[in-house]
Amino acid sequence: MLYGTVGAHLKYGNAVYAEALVVKKNEDIINRIHRRMMIIIGKLYRKVSYIPATVICGCLPLKYDITIAAIAAALYETKRKTD
Repeated sequence: MLYGTVGAHLKYGNAVYAEALVVKKNEDIINRIHRRMMIIIGKLYRKVSYIPATVICGCLPLKYDITIAAIAAALYETKRKTD
């Protein structure tokens, strides 16, 4: 439930977040938030790093999730304009 709520909030502004993730500092902030969620969801130790936490919980890293959603939104917009 936590991942669905926070993940949906982050994906809502996917175009803005996708552009902001180009900056390493912003990516680190998103990764920290996502890692904390994965630690809670997977009941993991705090010492587990970000990528192993996402693998254990079976989720994509948010960077890829947001990028995929931004690409899908862009494709939808181009298709809608051509129709």
